[in-house]
Amino acid sequence: KILSIGPQAVIIKGGHGKAEQGSHAFDELVLINESDSVKQFYLPPERIDTRCDHGTGCTFSAALTAYLAKGEDIYSAAQNAKAYLTAALKAAEPNGSGHCSVDHTFALK
Repeated sequence: KILSIGPQAVIIKGGHGKAEQGSHAFDELVLINESDSVKQFYLPPERIDTRCDHGTGCTFSAALTAYLAKGEDIYSAAQNAKAYLTAALKAAEPNGSGHCSVDHTFALK
């Protein structure tokens, strides 16, 4: 339905659903190519068991935007953004109580 109103690509973010409580958090990338056919790709990284998951959507979208700005195609940008988010989740260290943020600075350490 979203593709029908004009965008050339849509990413459906997963990760919070009960059906996904296994070892993967699937995101789906749906593209319309030059011949107007729809292609679907899944971005299945490992699920990171952490309470430091605050900001995952914002982090993913910012990383995606950065990779696109660097000239990557949408598929490569989505894969690299997902890899960045997975690394930021792995590097995050809990502080306080409740959910904490992913570690955006992991690559600088």
